Amino acid sequence: MINKLTHLAVGKIYSSFALKGGVKVKPYSDDLSHFRSFKGKVITLLRHDTIKELTVLNTEVKGEWPILFFEGYTTPEIAQSDLKGGEIYVPRHLASPLKKDEFYLGDLIGLNIYYKGNSIGICTSYFEAAHIIIEVQQQDRTVYFPFIKEYFEAPNFINNQVELIKGDLIE
Repeated sequence: MINKLTHLAVGKIYSSFALKGGVKVKPYSDDLSHFRSFKGKVITLLRHDTIKELTVLNTEVKGEWPILFFEGYTTPEIAQSDLKGGEIYVPRHLASPLKKDEFYLGDLIGLNIYYKGNSIGICTSYFEAAHIIIEVQQQDRTVYFPFIKEYFEAPNFINNQVELIKGDLIE
């Protein structure tokens, strides 16, 4: 299991690239510069509930696409069949640097969700649709909320909580 407190998802392998077994990555952020720091590092790949540790031999950026080359993957066919669709996780210090008032979506997991000062559950997951949707585990059920500013205040990571400001979603 990947520890999402110490590792962050930075992208998903879109396809193989080049004749030497590289892969094209669909990044989860607009900042691609941090992908260059992966050279020589071990990344974690989650694909079909299987976790692999891969050593990055080389990195490139082609337009909006980071390109990664891994040890042991020397042909596009092997890279495509073994890696395509895999989600890339890296230690937090290798992820894209945050700007003021930014946070990683993974940091929402584990936050207590409050409404009018009362705890209504804990954020257990999130996914992207038209908006970011957070999954909140309550005592007897799981509910989903769009994580948008009209419904939530900014997360308070010091107090490990976020306040829901629009109660019509609770019903």
